[in-house]
Amino acid sequence: MQDYVLGTNWKAAKIEFWKSGTPDAPRTPPRPTRMPQIELSERKRVDILTAKEYLNQAYEIDREINMTLVKVDKLRNSLYGKGQQLDDVGGSKFSCSSDHIGDTVALVIDYENKANELIDKLIRARIEIEKAIQLVPDSVQREVLERRYLLFQPWDSGYDKATGEYKKGIYETMHFSRRQIFYLHGEALKNFALNCIELHSYK
Repeated sequence: MQDYVLGTNWKAAKIEFWKSGTPDAPRTPPRPTRMPQIELSERKRVDILTAKEYLNQAYEIDREINMTLVKVDKLRNSLYGKGQQLDDVGGSKFSCSSDHIGDTVALVIDYENKANELIDKLIRARIEIEKAIQLVPDSVQREVLERRYLLFQPWDSGYDKATGEYKKGIYETMHFSRRQIFYLHGEALKNFALNCIELHSYK
């Protein structure tokens, strides 16, 4: 049976059907089945979301590394005071079993191994993400993506809470307004999604 595509003139399709039909053919050609269509804006939204998730992976891995290293430091610091406590006469006595200390040391080693694995993963992710960003044709859009997703630069300028150092944001560094940068970022995500076919997860 001959197939008919959407957009074919229905009257012409009937004539063509009967010309090429057989005596056993049905009286009318089969009507084309309309498949549910996703609006272009929805398809773009899905692509952009996927692109942002992909680009954010390096930042998420970096945060996980920092959290793991904080845990290592806290466990290490706890080891220095865990085995000793002052008694009433100013001396010291052993207050924690060697098994407990051994468990803590083993946990520190596990966290350190995890941090090393995450660092290796971060390096691989940054290399692949940087290669993918290079596929965006516009150099200004590429810079926005690199600053945001590889350098982890904030949008706004401000003073670092820990060091008090003034750090420039993307707006000030690139000499664009907030509105202009957000527009460039949106266009960069669209182009990234169009040019990068396969986006792999590093989790």
